[in-house]
Amino acid sequence: WSSNLWNNYSGSSTSSGSPLYYGSANNVNLASSTPIALTKNAPIITASASPSSICVGESTILTVTGADNYTWSNGMNSATITVTPSNTTSYTVTGYSGGCTGTAIVTVTVNQLPTISLTANPNTLCLGSSSVLTATGADTYNWSHGIGSSGSTITVTPTENTTYIVTGTSTEGCTNTATITIAVNPIPNVTAFANPNNICIGGSSTLSASGANTYNWSNGMSGASITVTPNSTTTYTVTGMSTAGCTNTTTVTVIISTTIDVTANANPSSICEGASSILNAGGGDTYTWSNGMNSATITVTPSNTTSYTVTGYSGGCTGTAIVTVTVNQLPTISLTANPNTLCLGSSSVLTATGADTYNWSHGIGSSGSTITVTPTGNITYIVTGTSTEGCTNTASVSITVNPNPTINITCAQTTICKGESVILNAIGADNYSWSHGMGSNATITVTPNNTTTYSVTGTNEYGCTNSANITITVLPNADATINPINPLCDNEPVITLTANTSGGIWDGVGIINILTGVFSPSTAGAGTHTITYMITGQCGDTATTEVIVYESPTAMAYATDETCINANDGIAWVEVAGGTPEYTYLWSTYHTIDSVTNLAPGEYYVTVTDFHNCFDTDTVIIKEGTEDCYITHVYVPNIFSPNDKDNPENEYLMVYGKGIKTIDFKIFDRWGNEVFHTTDVNEGWDGTYKGKPALVGDYTYILKVSFISKPDEILKGHIYLIR
Repeated sequence: WSSNLWNNYSGSSTSSGSPLYYGSANNVNLASSTPIALTKNAPIITASASPSSICVGESTILTVTGADNYTWSNGMNSATITVTPSNTTSYTVTGYSGGCTGTAIVTVTVNQLPTISLTANPNTLCLGSSSVLTATGADTYNWSHGIGSSGSTITVTPTENTTYIVTGTSTEGCTNTATITIAVNPIPNVTAFANPNNICIGGSSTLSASGANTYNWSNGMSGASITVTPNSTTTYTVTGMSTAGCTNTTTVTVIISTTIDVTANANPSSICEGASSILNAGGGDTYTWSNGMNSATITVTPSNTTSYTVTGYSGGCTGTAIVTVTVNQLPTISLTANPNTLCLGSSSVLTATGADTYNWSHGIGSSGSTITVTPTGNITYIVTGTSTEGCTNTASVSITVNPNPTINITCAQTTICKGESVILNAIGADNYSWSHGMGSNATITVTPNNTTTYSVTGTNEYGCTNSANITITVLPNADATINPINPLCDNEPVITLTANTSGGIWDGVGIINILTGVFSPSTAGAGTHTITYMITGQCGDTATTEVIVYESPTAMAYATDETCINANDGIAWVEVAGGTPEYTYLWSTYHTIDSVTNLAPGEYYVTVTDFHNCFDTDTVIIKEGTEDCYITHVYVPNIFSPNDKDNPENEYLMVYGKGIKTIDFKIFDRWGNEVFHTTDVNEGWDGTYKGKPALVGDYTYILKVSFISKPDEILKGHIYLIR
């Protein structure tokens, strides 16, 4: 029904059947005897695509409004969905609202990508040339390599092999790409020369070119090498072509003259007195030297600086050249040694004069005019001096080396105890001088308080000296006194015993490392143990001590679980064996008794400490109850410890629960004997059988329960009795 027509409706409906109404609407009274049926309109569904036109491979978002829930023709059911159609597609969406439905259709137009083609003319060129790139298949184009947006045809001049990419865009805005590679060949580096490049009239020159594959010359000849005979100075151009067809040019000039360029050089041009030099002439075919020799190469040994003239002849042309050979005098070298007689191990200063630089024998090599040497025997040193002109001469000097005495110190023993003496005896020289003010005798007696090194210097007949050292080691008199040891518990970790002097050997019950003195209380066990410590050697000592080890208590913790959910009625208690009474207790709950009640589920630990402060710790876990405390349930603990310690929770095994009417509770030992029977829910087993304590171990129970508000049950289980 339309709310626009019935928004002022008032009245009531019939009690059953179709929605028929009586009353008035829009100020029109309706006869109460005429029922009217009202009909709801379908929801108005509006659907849209953003964007509505895409390219192949792209996605668009479809959005629908006007209803509460939606179902799309592609199976999706959100108000907003993302689709990626490969072709133009219409999507139908159905909207649901208040039991009514409505539909809408939205169409997504899919535009195909343009097919781009790209050509290059040419696609292979020489460096410096250009190529025309032409693209087809799109509306607009964008080129790579920074060219950007341009027309379908561009001209490029690449400097190396290059791949160009063009992106074409269709009128619908869809893009695609094409690529093409242009090969760029280098131009040849053509060089040429003439040999000779200066000739006389009637003479010939050979022109040579390189850097390319083929060559064409400006005189019509071809080839890498040609011979020309020009009548005047001529410049020739050669064009070289590479295997890729790229070309380059260069020129070479042949000069015609009436004279020739004659060259002359001396190698070396500066020599020392008595040395020779080689003279070389060039530029002609034959030669005549001013000293009468006529070869292109001659050897001369002038005693003074001399200039030589050479005339060269070639094809009727002549030319001359002059070369000078400079003769330098040898330096006069002198060499002294200070001193020239010395003792082995001493040094002498050698001084040379008369030159600019010096080179010394015996592997010393280049150095200054003064060096310090320490020869090991009689020796002659030679120095070679070089003048600023590079001329050399030598000088020598001899040094006498006298031997040093060989000094030794002897004694009966080099290790003594504190307070003892030892005799030192020096040999190998004529005279002696001892350190520590011990005088000049060959034999001395010393009594050092600490380890001491003594030195003696001996002098022989040449006045040469040497020395020797000896170290007298003074050992302290060992003190094996063992440091005090407090009483230990047999569950304590190992300790390391110590004494006033280390390095000895330990012995006794509980010693597990005789070298380091590691003592294990658990290995030794409870009792009083005698420990011996012995320091062996020249100044050794021995001592003993007693170590007391007390027996530690053993804590054994037990618990009963929570009877029902959130009851927090768990019980934990501890039994103690060994140690020395009286015992003290400390729970993780800070209780200081042997039994704790009303515990929440969780883990608890207890520490038991005896009279000697030896202690042990154990842990128990109280499990959560599985039954609701406020509904009918029954619970039997699985462990108890009747030890007559006034802990009711541990002294009696009871049946616990809620809503219990009657019970029939029987307990059997492992042989099937009935050890306990009760029908009283307030009566528990005290852990006895026939008036005597029952054996520790596992027992089986059968419990028949009659509840107030639920069916009867029969429970069976196991109980573990401990003491």
